Amino acid sequence: MEHNGFDPQLLGWSTSGGAFASSPPGYLLLGAIAVSNSNAVVSNGYKMASDGSQTDYGAYVLSGGVTRLLPLSGDVGAEGYGINDSGWVVGRSNGGVGSPVIWMNGVNATNLGTLGGTDGYAFAVNNNGQAVGYSSDSSGRRHAFFWQNGVMTQLPGGFSSAIAYGINDSGVAVGVADQKAVSWTSGQMTDLNAFAPAADNVEFRNASGISPNGRSS
Repeated sequence: MEHNGFDPQLLGWSTSGGAFASSPPGYLLLGAIAVSNSNAVVSNGYKMASDGSQTDYGAYVLSGGVTRLLPLSGDVGAEGYGINDSGWVVGRSNGGVGSPVIWMNGVNATNLGTLGGTDGYAFAVNNNGQAVGYSSDSSGRRHAFFWQNGVMTQLPGGFSSAIAYGINDSGVAVGVADQKAVSWTSGQMTDLNAFAPAADNVEFRNASGISPNGRSS
C-alpha cells in the first residue's frame, strides 16, 4: 500500500542499492525525509493500534530502533525534515500555530522562535548546529531564516516570500525567493539564475539542497 507516493515499508536505499531502513512492525511511516551520514533516518508517520487505527502522528527517527520526537508542550504532533551527524533534528511542532523546532540529542523540542508571525518550519540543520527554514511575520508574509545558538535571523530578499531549504557546513544556505532559486552566503543573497547558461533558456525556480562543496540542487 502506498501513501503520498511513498511505499511506507521501504524508507531508503544504500549506495549499493539495498534498503537500509524499513517501517517497523506497529508503525506506518510515510517515507524517508532525511538521512544522516550514520544512516539515521527521519520519517513522519503514525503508530498503529491493535485495531488498525492510527495514533501518535509525529516525527520519528530510525537508528537502531524507533524514537518518536515529541512536539512542544500543548501541541498535538510534530514533523521532522532535517538531521545532522550529531543526531540533531529540525522540523515543525503543530498546535494552534506551527512553530519551527529543533531536537538536540533528545526527544524534547526547542522552539526556534518567530519573526513576528504564527507559522514556520525548519527544514535543514548542518553539523555546526545552524538551522534554516522560514517564519512568517505579523502580516503572514514568509521570510527565510538562519538560526544559531538560540538566535533567529531573517535572511534578506524575497519581496513576496522567501524560504531556505538547505544549508551546508560552511553556512551557505539555499532556497527560494520570489519563485527564483537563491543562495545566501554570510547573509548576502545571490540569484542562482546568474549561473544558468543563457543558451539553455532555463530558469531555476527553487534550490532544495546544497553539497559540502557548494553545489545546489
